[in-house]
Amino acid sequence: MRFIKWSFFLAVLLALLFAGWMVYFVSTPANLQDEVVEVDIRAGSSLRSVSRQLADQGVLSEPNSLRCWSGCWAWPARSRQATT
Repeated sequence: MRFIKWSFFLAVLLALLFAGWMVYFVSTPANLQDEVVEVDIRAGSSLRSVSRQLADQGVLSEPNSLRCWSGCWAWPARSRQATT
C-alpha cells in the first residue's frame, strides 16, 4: 500500500512539473528580430529535425519543448514528416 501511495504521489508530481514546463514554453515569446522571418525546412524532415532547425535559426530557444508539445497533441500519428 505504501508503494502505491508513493507511486501515485510521484506520478502526480511529474505530471505537474511537465504541465508547468509546457505552460512556460507556451507563454514564452519567440525571439524574432523582424516582423517576418523566413524559415527553410527541408522536405522530408522529421519533427525532431524541424525543431532542431528552428532552434538553429534562432526561432526557438531550444528544440525539446516543441517536440514534447506537438507530441502531446499528435500522439496517435506516428509519422510526422514535412512534405513539399
